[in-house]
Amino acid sequence: MITDRIIECRKIIQSYAIAIAGIGAIPIPFSDYFLMIPLQCIMVITIGRKYDRNIDFETAKALIVTIAGGFLGRQICSTLIKLIPAVGGMISAPFSYGWTFGIGEMAILYFETQGKIKPEDLREGFKKVRENAEKRYSEEITDVDEVLEKIRSYMPEEEYLNLREKISKDCDR
Repeated sequence: MITDRIIECRKIIQSYAIAIAGIGAIPIPFSDYFLMIPLQCIMVITIGRKYDRNIDFETAKALIVTIAGGFLGRQICSTLIKLIPAVGGMISAPFSYGWTFGIGEMAILYFETQGKIKPEDLREGFKKVRENAEKRYSEEITDVDEVLEKIRSYMPEEEYLNLREKISKDCDR
């Protein structure tokens, strides 16, 4: 059954997935790698709060590793693809979107089951959701400023401003 809380969490996931896809499209190798994990941690923390669970950054990161740990090599490969001029960012963006979407959906499942789901079930679910999200990804999202605005309400203002500054520096290189 899809509850109002799940619907709210999916809106959060969508906002972060679009934002991270926009970051993934930045044609600077490793720029997304250093921004993606912290944003995904903030997304998991935000989802946890919807379930009245206050988890810290390290716990969120551990949950992400549990969900997607076996796929970290693929994420690094996606980052290296950016070394290919012009097309690298276009290849990386759908991957970044799918990766984030998969983590978010599995975070919902984790909190819905109150942490009682098996890690292998989270990893298998992540793989399926990530693949489907990559297929659905729309390349209409290209404006980094527009994408950042979508996640602004889900994070403290100071974190948002720091992220915006970091992305601006990466884009200006």
